[in-house]
Amino acid sequence: MATTTAAVKQISEAQKREFKELGFLVIRDGIESELIQEASDVMWAAMPHDKDDYEAILDPDTPSPSGVQDAMETNEPIAEINQRLHAYGEQLVGEGTLGAPGDRTHLALRYPKGVRSNDPRAPQVSTDLNSHIDGWGNEFELDEDEVGYNTMFAIAYLDRVRPQGGGFTVWPGSHWTAGEYFQSHSLKSGKGGVPGISEEGRWDYDMRRSDQADGFELWGEAGTVILAHYKIEHSAGINLSPNVRSAAITRLSREDGDEIKHEAAKDIWKYWPAMQDVEVYPGFEESVIEEQPSGGPTYILERRRY
Repeated sequence: MATTTAAVKQISEAQKREFKELGFLVIRDGIESELIQEASDVMWAAMPHDKDDYEAILDPDTPSPSGVQDAMETNEPIAEINQRLHAYGEQLVGEGTLGAPGDRTHLALRYPKGVRSNDPRAPQVSTDLNSHIDGWGNEFELDEDEVGYNTMFAIAYLDRVRPQGGGFTVWPGSHWTAGEYFQSHSLKSGKGGVPGISEEGRWDYDMRRSDQADGFELWGEAGTVILAHYKIEHSAGINLSPNVRSAAITRLSREDGDEIKHEAAKDIWKYWPAMQDVEVYPGFEESVIEEQPSGGPTYILERRRY
C-alpha cells in the first residue's frame, strides 16, 4: 500500500489555530474505513477472546491481551496507518521534521469497567481520572537526561468509541501550563503532571491540574484521528460501554529530540516550524510574572478555559 498526499486530509489554518490553542485536534474520518477495518480484523484475530464476548471481556481469568501485535498475522495495515498519522503530524510540525514512524504502534485497549453509566458507583472523569504528561514511563525516579521526549502523539480509533467508552481524555490548554512550569522547574519534576495553581497565583504542590479542571473525553467513529501536543495532560478515558476501546497510538518525534528536549519543554512551539505563523486568540501566549514579597518570580497561569 503506497501512501500519497491524497490519502490524508489537508489541515486548515483554522484547525491549526485550534490545535495551537487547545493542544489537540480531532479529524473525523481521518483514515478511510477500509484500512481501519483491515487493521481491526487483524488485531482481533490475534486477541484471546472474541470482540463481542462481553462475559469473556469482563472475566478476570481471561488471558491478558499483551503482545497482540507480535501475534498478528501481518503489520502491514498498522504500518500504513502509521504513515497516514505521520503525514498528518508533519502538516502541524513541518514537512521533513519528523522521523520515520516504522511499522509498529501501541495498540491501546481500554476494557469496560462492568458498570453502567447510570450506576451511582460508576467512576467519573471529575473524580476518578488523574492526568499525566508522557515521558517518565513507570520509573519511580529518573535523572534529568533520562526523561523521554516526543514531539506529538497521533491516535487512530480502530472501532467506534462512544461517549463514556474509554475515549482519549485531555485537559485542554494544559500544554501552555506545562511550558510555563518547565521554565522554572526541572524536567524530572514533571512526573505525574504539573501541580495546581493557588488562588494567589502560586504553584500548589499539594494539588494536580486534574484537581482544578475537568478532562474532556474525545469520542468518534472508527477512523477518527486525534493529534496532540506531547506536553498536553491526558489520560485514558473511563469505559462504561460494553466494548473494548481499541486505538493505535503512534508517538512522533523530531530526530534531534534528545538535544532539544529541555528547551522544547520551556518553549513549546520553538521546534514546530509549521506553527510559527499561526496566530492564536489575543493574550493566549502571554505569561504574567508577578513579584512576590520574597522577591522571587511566580508565574501566574491563566486557566485558558472558555
